[in-house]
Amino acid sequence: MPEDYEIYSHSELISKLERLQKKAEALDEENRSLETLKEALEVSESRYRTIFQGSQVSIWEEDFSEVRQALKEMPCNSRSEYSIYLEEHPEIVEKLISKVRIIDINEATVQLLRAESKEHLLSSLDSVFIPESFAIFKEEFIAIAMGEHHHECETIGTRMDGSTFHVFLTAYLPGEGEGSVLIGMMDITDRILREQEREKLLTVAEEHRQMADSLRDVSLALTSKINRADILDTILEHICKIVPCSSANIMLIKNSKLTVVRWAGYKKFGAEKFMSDFGEKISDMGRAPSLINDKLISIIPDTSRDPNWVHFPEIAYIKSFMAIPIIWQGNVIGLLNLDSDRKETFTRKDVVKLQPLADAAAAALQHSLLFERANQEISDRKETEKHLKRSLEEKEILLKEIHHRVKNNLAIIIALINLQSNRISDPSPLHLFEDLRQRIFAISLVHEKLYESHDLSSINFRTYVIELLESAKAVLCYRNNIEFQLDIPEEIAFEINTLVPLGLILNELITNALKYAFPEGEGKVLIKVKRTGNELVLTVKDTGIGFPEKDEPSCHLGLNLVESLAMQIGGSALYQNENGAAIFINFPCKTDINTEAVRGSP
Repeated sequence: MPEDYEIYSHSELISKLERLQKKAEALDEENRSLETLKEALEVSESRYRTIFQGSQVSIWEEDFSEVRQALKEMPCNSRSEYSIYLEEHPEIVEKLISKVRIIDINEATVQLLRAESKEHLLSSLDSVFIPESFAIFKEEFIAIAMGEHHHECETIGTRMDGSTFHVFLTAYLPGEGEGSVLIGMMDITDRILREQEREKLLTVAEEHRQMADSLRDVSLALTSKINRADILDTILEHICKIVPCSSANIMLIKNSKLTVVRWAGYKKFGAEKFMSDFGEKISDMGRAPSLINDKLISIIPDTSRDPNWVHFPEIAYIKSFMAIPIIWQGNVIGLLNLDSDRKETFTRKDVVKLQPLADAAAAALQHSLLFERANQEISDRKETEKHLKRSLEEKEILLKEIHHRVKNNLAIIIALINLQSNRISDPSPLHLFEDLRQRIFAISLVHEKLYESHDLSSINFRTYVIELLESAKAVLCYRNNIEFQLDIPEEIAFEINTLVPLGLILNELITNALKYAFPEGEGKVLIKVKRTGNELVLTVKDTGIGFPEKDEPSCHLGLNLVESLAMQIGGSALYQNENGAAIFINFPCKTDINTEAVRGSP
């Protein structure tokens, strides 16, 4: 109803008119602001649509309002409660996915998913989401429930042509009533493939490193260890590292049987005693004959389905099996076996990995066999040496006893000569008895020294000469002032066949010197041994009256005996007068005599 202005005064009307004019101006200003805001919104909307549609990144605009409401109705308050609840109710995850409303998608999304058009894609979104991506939706729903504004993840998607690809998702999650959820999607298939290829290369590199380490350790064991068990244990240890298995063993062929010589991993299955006692004929071991005869590798993916698998209750846990022949110089000497408690465990790649270790096992087995043979030969040789030593000791005892008895028998003969000589008053035959007794003593002294010596092969010559001199002086009742000089090295020794003739020669020459060389009762006698070329020279030289000029020395019985004895040792005798009598006995050196000690000046 129009206002009645007649009731107002002129001034009141003017005042009211001014207020109306100001209000009209305010309305005009507000209209201009709204127009400006509208224009700004239109520009912003245009810019957003330009960015949305022109972006090279797949962008989805989605409405999660129904999802938010459903999450509120769940009996959960924390992230862990939501996670457990959705994990236990996968059907709720599917229901939440169905409540997501797709508002818009850009052209990059159409191209990424290889759809014919936006309409074609929006009508077939069910085919884009696969079960593998449901876990990602679950994490996204939990992020919304917890009031988070950003969420990132990686998953797998399916294109409209059925191919799969790897996706990186970034979601902007505004609060309730603040707008739509924006999701960016990037194809990271190339990156994932590169990472997978890199992982493969790293895996191969690690396998090669592990193989190199294993071969190094096994080679070190082969060169530094002698015990076969230690070497095979090292090989089995690295086998189980390179190819994961439940148990493994090394079998050796002996007398047409397969015997387990080393094993690992059977204790946890209670089959250790079975393996330690294992020994079966090759003909009774399923595929074993063909493996050995044809040098074949055997891989059994499923032992329960293999007609040639030989079942033993103790190793019933074995579900798959692999055997590699151990070959040395073209012959199969054993088998390298791997077991698994899972089916289809082993592949041909495993064979390639293990072949160097199988070769190392062959070398270890062969070397240990040679080592065992060498040990046995050494043991047999030691036993033989021990037996020979006992036999030699027994013979030495018997030989010493023989020398002792010969010496005693010669002592009896000397005693009989002494008894007989005591009954002779004529001095002429008495000298004959004395000479005979002294000659027998020279022989007896050799046997006495051999009996007393630790070495039955030779006698020290200097010691023998000293005792022979003392005996000759005693027999001849020596009282004269005659000096004996010995130039005989301490080291020289002779065996019995040389020493007996030399002893008799010395006895004759010493006796002659004491009897005939020194009518005045004074003088010197030199006894010397030296080497000249390949001969030894025994010199007996005195300062006496020398040999008689009218009589040839060989006419005397004693000197004839000296010549005869020198011939027995392959030598000769030479007599000279050199300011007295000088006799030189030359005889060849024996190879078992220490002649270096007798080198000297003539």
